[in-house]
Amino acid sequence: MSSNIEGEPKVEAALLRQVIDLIPHYIFAKNAEGVYVLANECVANAYGTTVFELEGKTDADFSHSPDETKGFRRDDQAVLSTGKPRVVEEVMTDTHGQSHLLHTTKIPFYFPDANSPCILGLCMDITERRQHELQIRFLALHDSLTGLGNRTTLKTALDQQIQAHEPFALLFFDLDHFKTINDSLGHTVGDRYLVEISERVKGCVGDKGTVCRAGGDEFLVVLPRVGHLEAARVAESALTAIRAPVESAGMNLLGTSSVGIALYPEHGSSVEVLMSQADGALYAAKTAGRDAVAFFTHDIETAAKRKLAIHNGLKAAIAAGDVRTCYQPIVDASSRRIVGVEALSRWTSLELGVVSPAEFIPLAEETGIIQSVDDLALTDALRTQAAWARRGFDIHVAVNLSARQFQSQGFEEKLLHLCRAQGGNLNRLALEVTEGVLLTSIDRCAKVLASLRRSGVSVSIDDFGTGYSSLAYLRKLPISTLKIDRSFVMDCTNDPDQAAIVRAIIAMAKALRLHVVAEGVETEEQAALLCDEGCEYFQGYLFSRPVSAQEVFELRDKRLG
Repeated sequence: MSSNIEGEPKVEAALLRQVIDLIPHYIFAKNAEGVYVLANECVANAYGTTVFELEGKTDADFSHSPDETKGFRRDDQAVLSTGKPRVVEEVMTDTHGQSHLLHTTKIPFYFPDANSPCILGLCMDITERRQHELQIRFLALHDSLTGLGNRTTLKTALDQQIQAHEPFALLFFDLDHFKTINDSLGHTVGDRYLVEISERVKGCVGDKGTVCRAGGDEFLVVLPRVGHLEAARVAESALTAIRAPVESAGMNLLGTSSVGIALYPEHGSSVEVLMSQADGALYAAKTAGRDAVAFFTHDIETAAKRKLAIHNGLKAAIAAGDVRTCYQPIVDASSRRIVGVEALSRWTSLELGVVSPAEFIPLAEETGIIQSVDDLALTDALRTQAAWARRGFDIHVAVNLSARQFQSQGFEEKLLHLCRAQGGNLNRLALEVTEGVLLTSIDRCAKVLASLRRSGVSVSIDDFGTGYSSLAYLRKLPISTLKIDRSFVMDCTNDPDQAAIVRAIIAMAKALRLHVVAEGVETEEQAALLCDEGCEYFQGYLFSRPVSAQEVFELRDKRLG
């Protein structure tokens, strides 16, 4: 009996040792001199030793960092001197040189028969947890793709600058035609392009400001303590950097950006107003031809208000019938007689006056209303084509098709339904799409276009030569016509380079057995050059502006131009 009683402390000690060694945290006890009187295997393993070797020694006997040892001792002494528990975060470097962040609780206590207090310590390794917390915190404030600050960081930077009451500039970058790169070459290439551009912008700004990505292809820069000249210099420097080719997937990607700039306090005194003014300036830069810098002005503010009015009024205008369809003749290059027309949407508002398609079509695309615009043009065109045919005027009608409409599910079925409802002839219908639309997915486009061709519909490439594309699609897709963009036609008689581009497009189209329509023909000199090069069809103000269906019918037997 007595021997069992005498053996119980040993059993309890062994059990205690087993328990604390199984706990996956650092457990230890030290006396007033910092000597370990108890430690579990977790502590011993960290120091690359055993429990028995550790007990009776201090941190200084094992630690590779004198500073860490001093820190441990300082916290221990604080607990001993106050007699109160203490919770601290400590860094311990293990025997392999790896640092661990420890959440440590230190409690004063007395061993039996001890004259001075000891310290009981429990440490939890929170290294991974802290890394995760930092990562979450980083992602909350930064863009996951580029590592730049996000909108939250931007707002914080703007708030700080406004509270400092010092002048600063807000630069709003939007990459020109990035969607074409993304759609034609894929999101992986597009992401690489964005990362490279972000590095270039950051390199131009340096430590002078904060660079943030607002999402998509938009970047914003906050430049403290600068005015008009320095803001313009940084913006132009960034545009130069962006213009340089970006090598990706074995290709040199060429791109540009537009920049809008607002100044504090000159252009606004709140985050919301400055963002709006910079956005308005950006819109002005894009409207001016892109690859440009624009500062906010009151004229831009007026334009921004008009843009908002257009945005708010377009849907109602479509429902009210205020958006109507006009037709611009396409003439044979030899006879100058009408062989077809292009349907064009026009809007005259009681409040806004004449609203240019260059104003309302981009807004319709942004908001998704473009499908309603497309449906209206298709319906009117098919109805008009049927009416003309009944009167013996059986010509092709071309209708512009947006990317959203072309990519929508069931588009072919909807087109067939519209044609039957309006009595139109699909063999006399041409759909005009831009290069960017076709390059979103070559395989899907090929399938859709093949289905349309079987129904009799022909497809034209509008604004050919302005897109970011591969010419391979001309061979792969069932296309019938190329329309040379007006930007090439405009200067073809006085710019040898433009004339060479026009010749090349016509020659290529002939080789691929495609028809060619030259857009924007306004002078006889242009028409003569195009005719000499073998262009078959013309469209432009030399022959007719967009007019009503009745006016087109009245021109049917006339030689235009």
